[in-house]
Amino acid sequence: MHTKFDLALLAGATLSLAIVPDALAQIVCEPPIHYGSGTAGATGYPPVLTTGGRPARAGDPEFSIDASLIAANSQVALLISTNALSTTALGASILVDPSTLVGTVSNVSTPLGQASFPLPLPPGASLVGRTFYAQLLALDAGAPQGLATSSGLELTICDASPERNIRDWEATCHSQPNPTCTIGQPGLESYSDASGAYEWPAVRVEFSRNMAITRIAGVGATATEDYANLQVTLHVFQRESYLGAGGPSYSIPNLTLRNPNPPVFGGTSVLGVPNRYLEFDVTGLDVWADGPMTLFLVIERPNSGPGGLVWSMTRPSFPRADLRTSDALRPSWENLGADGQTSGVVAIDVFARDMCADFEVTLNDLLIELYTSTLPELHAAAESVGHEICAPLYIMERPDDGSTPRLRWQLPDIYGNYCFSDGIRTQCLTPIEAAAAAMTQPGSVSAWLCVYELGTSTPSWQPILLTSRYCQQF
Repeated sequence: MHTKFDLALLAGATLSLAIVPDALAQIVCEPPIHYGSGTAGATGYPPVLTTGGRPARAGDPEFSIDASLIAANSQVALLISTNALSTTALGASILVDPSTLVGTVSNVSTPLGQASFPLPLPPGASLVGRTFYAQLLALDAGAPQGLATSSGLELTICDASPERNIRDWEATCHSQPNPTCTIGQPGLESYSDASGAYEWPAVRVEFSRNMAITRIAGVGATATEDYANLQVTLHVFQRESYLGAGGPSYSIPNLTLRNPNPPVFGGTSVLGVPNRYLEFDVTGLDVWADGPMTLFLVIERPNSGPGGLVWSMTRPSFPRADLRTSDALRPSWENLGADGQTSGVVAIDVFARDMCADFEVTLNDLLIELYTSTLPELHAAAESVGHEICAPLYIMERPDDGSTPRLRWQLPDIYGNYCFSDGIRTQCLTPIEAAAAAMTQPGSVSAWLCVYELGTSTPSWQPILLTSRYCQQF
């Protein structure tokens, strides 16, 4: 006889997440962390709980936690607590503290064994920095005492803004303006004139993923302080070798200040006028980085001559050098610290965002989730009962008209010992199409795993929903 577990006792329906005190914003967004081990049910594996690597970002109106590998049509509950735990009840692993629950959400799994738990997160700083712990519990006659559980999921609420400073050492001290970061540092002329004379500093920017540059901000000044008339040109050099000979790969002219009366930053420019915080919005500058990539950016005031625009420098000891050149050095560039000059970097920050809609899951986030959590858990659970499995990845798009989802691309499971050579099983596509039709909205792109066992003539094909908000970038 199975012990009865009444999920109705846990059903809080509404989460009381807004009861926590205010916290500081600007918490870096990271994918949730999996912890502990669950208890298997009728599928032979513990239920899988995931966001597909989607961080718990304040203001995300469509944040959800998805569960898969549940017995069909089972009553389930998602428990959310402010504390983790590691104990056993009813023969099942319990990984959240029931004494500090902030809420539970009940549901019924689909015929294909999925359940989704929408958890819209309110905007503002009241939740930012707080950590919560989630676990799925499911009534399952195939579990040891009728209760299957997932591993735990640790979620830290992060800042809602998707824009990030990719000059991660914060060259301008922008997060806490402090003029001491530029006091005593030399100025860097950034101009060209009609005679062909020029002097340029080049800002080094490093990428590891596809991003769109949205804003450039720095500490600088003009001799005449004519900021309402300040227009700059942004030159982009794709390689350091282009700096000396090839010319810019791309230029954006006529950028104007976000604020034509820019605020005083603090300290005095070498021009003898106050340093100001100069911000320029940038559009149309997408960076397609399928691996590590370094760009060099020049922000100059054309047709102005010396004093037209002078950027400040920061204090030295930053990890990667910016460069400078002039018509006297043509066609050479040199590090800012070359020839006995003061070392440091240009006091310019570069802000960018992923080339996705707000709150979508990028391929980078998805692969981190897969290879650090989901696939290791699945393979370990299979090995514990003497099975060998594969779980290839499928990216599915559901057309706007709501018709049958179609396959966009797929990736073999390279985590398992034999899975890459096993390739992609076409039998997976039918259950994944059915699951995507049931669990995703028209116009959405979703990511799935298909779990099947090797070494059997009649494997089952079990879909796992990773995210219904995948960012399709190619």
